[in-house]
Amino acid sequence: MNIKKEIYSFIVQKGLKCLSLFFPDIHMSIPLKPSDRFLEYPFVFKYLPNNKNIKLLDIGCAGSFFPLVVAALGYNVTACDIRPYEILNSIKFDNFEFRQQDICKNPLGEETFDIITCISVLEHIGLGGRYGVVKDEFGDLKMVEQIKKVVKSNGKVLITVPYGVSEIYAPYHRVYDLERVRKLEDGFRVIQEKFYCQNEDRDWRECSAQEGQLKKGGLDRYGLALLYLEKI
Repeated sequence: MNIKKEIYSFIVQKGLKCLSLFFPDIHMSIPLKPSDRFLEYPFVFKYLPNNKNIKLLDIGCAGSFFPLVVAALGYNVTACDIRPYEILNSIKFDNFEFRQQDICKNPLGEETFDIITCISVLEHIGLGGRYGVVKDEFGDLKMVEQIKKVVKSNGKVLITVPYGVSEIYAPYHRVYDLERVRKLEDGFRVIQEKFYCQNEDRDWRECSAQEGQLKKGGLDRYGLALLYLEKI
């Protein structure tokens, strides 16, 4: 496994560098296509409270700079993941704490956090073979149950997941339809929900929940459901 990681790292680092060196005109001329994060991050930031004394938990942070940006804005942030958070080797904040643990097995304490963010994480939970996740058909729903426990009464939860025709692309991710999104929302009051889909050119547009769930997804293309919830 370590050899595979080294080979992968070498290809990623050296491969992109070689492409930029040998084909600089093409490398610099190809525009950056908007990814999920171009929609997810603005949605989440829009609903962060003005009160920065709140306690925020970000679930599934490994590989993401999002919780560090939130910490840089002055919020008290705890982030957790079953994987190491290697970004911390380069940057640290006094108001940021990382915990390497599975909160389904080792809860963080009932009604501890004012707001919880879970960005493109739930679709991986329960699909064995990636990110160190154990196979469990209802793993994502069990994670939501833990979220309900650790968020305070009337606390807020921001969740984003792939959306479209219901499908599991093991071991990569699942795509949610409206029925399973409603299961994620069970026990919460829905403050806001947004649905997006992509056209053939992979440009994003907002759509209705009904239209979005008719769009067939895949390994690298799917719609999005963005949820802003309040614990009942």
